[in-house]
Amino acid sequence: MPGTPQDNDPTRLIPPAEFARLLGHKDTTTLSHWLTKPPDGFPEPDSWDELPTRRRPMWRLDRAQAYATTTRPDPERRRSRGGRGGAPGLAPRPDRDPRAAEVAQWIADADAGRRPQVTRQDIEQAYAVPDYTARRILTRARTRGNQDQSETETGR
Repeated sequence: MPGTPQDNDPTRLIPPAEFARLLGHKDTTTLSHWLTKPPDGFPEPDSWDELPTRRRPMWRLDRAQAYATTTRPDPERRRSRGGRGGAPGLAPRPDRDPRAAEVAQWIADADAGRRPQVTRQDIEQAYAVPDYTARRILTRARTRGNQDQSETETGR
């Protein structure tokens, strides 16, 4: 029952759900992860309840409250790796892809009659990329060329 004197007993053992609420989490998922990979200062469980199908960690209320008052990342804010997600070694973002800048120059040269028109196959061969990547580079290069042309016309 909430509000009973035993609820405030600092030596009372609390289950993961109560500890999670103290920390501002909606469920015990984070605590489950922290049991295997604890962040700095995370308290070890004081005891384990032996349930029919699993073991449940239990913490003393005072230790859980002490940890809850330490500075930690906001549980509502997701961790960011910075920049784009994905595996290292992926192609650069299209607006920063140097291939698109080079192909935009090829397109400008073709428009000026200094070279043949640029095709997707030219990009596939020049950069050893699959068809869909060549199409993305070509699309970005055309967009980039249009932006460069409008900036020249407006004097930016």
